[in-house]
Amino acid sequence: MRKYWILTGAAVFLIMLSGCGEKPTPGFPGKYEVEGFEYFSILNVSKTGEGCYLAWQFAEDPEVYGIGVELDSVLVVVQASDPVKIMAYESLLNGRDLSAIWVTQDMEGLKFERTEDTRRLKHSKPDLTGTYILQGTTPDGEAYQGTLTLTRTKFTHVAHWEIEGRDPFYGISFTVDSLAIMGYGSSDEVGVGIYKIGGDKLEGYTVTADPAELNKKPDLKKGKATATLVSRPEPEEAAETEKPYNGVK
Repeated sequence: MRKYWILTGAAVFLIMLSGCGEKPTPGFPGKYEVEGFEYFSILNVSKTGEGCYLAWQFAEDPEVYGIGVELDSVLVVVQASDPVKIMAYESLLNGRDLSAIWVTQDMEGLKFERTEDTRRLKHSKPDLTGTYILQGTTPDGEAYQGTLTLTRTKFTHVAHWEIEGRDPFYGISFTVDSLAIMGYGSSDEVGVGIYKIGGDKLEGYTVTADPAELNKKPDLKKGKATATLVSRPEPEEAAETEKPYNGVK
């Protein structure tokens, strides 16, 4: 009997020892207490289909919902709020903390959202200004083509899509590391995409949803998109140098 307990104890010790070297796996699903620009919230993130479903619970306001898609350990999200928010989250290595930056569709300044005492996620600054030929497939598998025009603002880009078979529409874009995040929202549809920046080409994934139906978890499917740069605007002509005042009027 004593030998049995000795062997069992040794096995448990070896199992515990082997687990000591394992690193926490970062991931997004979970429940978080987050703080943002002038707000606090409980954020629930869950997997659904090929994307993620998010719900923010505020102290006094109604629950707000969003959808997202992940690439290279960054989760990009469109929040169906008023105004619509486009967000990018990073899951930190301990698997318990999130850090995000976001922008609303109608402003260029970037804000933050994060768990307590977590460093702020930083945006990168590549200039993606130009017109792109756009090709892709919708989440339903239908092929489409059109153009995407990106116009630089201080911290973001205004995105203008012209896709065959639908009215032109606008959104906003910003960058994190070598990833471009783009999103838009209206009363009929919200959408967000994440793209790898590779020279003159952007390649990535998109998800879309009807904002009126986001009070229940959708079964998300990813679309694919490739944008290839075809032209950049000419640099603005240098302003004429002002002549020094020589005292003569």
